[in-house]
Amino acid sequence: RRERPGKYWTEASAPRADKMARLVLGAVAILAVTGQKAYIVMHHKSGTHAARTITTPWCCDATGNKSGVVRWSEADCLEQCAARGVHMFSNGLHSSKQDNQLHASPRGSTVLHFVRNPIDMIVSGYLYHRACQEPWWTDNWDHKNWPLFIPPDPVMASVRYALGGAFNQSYCQLLQSAPPELGIRAEILRTLNAVDGVGNMLRNIGLFVTDAKLNHVEACMADINPLTNDAYLSGYEKIVSRLPVDNATAAAMLLAVQRDFTRHSNRLG
Repeated sequence: RRERPGKYWTEASAPRADKMARLVLGAVAILAVTGQKAYIVMHHKSGTHAARTITTPWCCDATGNKSGVVRWSEADCLEQCAARGVHMFSNGLHSSKQDNQLHASPRGSTVLHFVRNPIDMIVSGYLYHRACQEPWWTDNWDHKNWPLFIPPDPVMASVRYALGGAFNQSYCQLLQSAPPELGIRAEILRTLNAVDGVGNMLRNIGLFVTDAKLNHVEACMADINPLTNDAYLSGYEKIVSRLPVDNATAAAMLLAVQRDFTRHSNRLG
């Protein structure tokens, strides 16, 4: 789950802290020599947890405890990774300034884009928001404070109308009180028009595939989701093999993925 901005994100498995500096230096050296940049692009419900898990060994000096489990903050990793030529976009590229930054990148720069079947994203988003997992915005309609998640007022007025709810009810309250078919319809309206949703993911795909100078690496959740694909590690291996990282960092990324899946399996079991 995404945490309130400024708070710590979810835990992610990573190599021990005493190895982190060497891994980061090795991964960044490749970008420094070539002058190229790297971009990690994700969207709400498209694989943000997977993106964060492999990002730590790539460019973020998270501090580990004895078990190798790391807590890291969005702000810290955004700053550290950017300083090393790896730019993270947690809600996709959503402004002309960001688009121009991408197009101005040296030839051969890498875009690692986490994508997911739009239908899966919509259903996942509906269930997630119906449970009020992010109450700081799903419990209010404040577009000015949460423009990434809440579309402009005319769109949200359509969402309210589709749900047949009162204007004093929050988004998650409306989803809880409406039948699933209306709730999913409302989430379709929201995610197609919100900065963090399906609509922007599709726009970003078009942006990346039409820029011939980019090394466009697409990480599709269907290939790397361990809950639905037993060969998930093979999917990660294909992705990591196309990234501008050294062998040690690539191995650390795959180890972080395995540890993270094991940790979640033990918790669920």
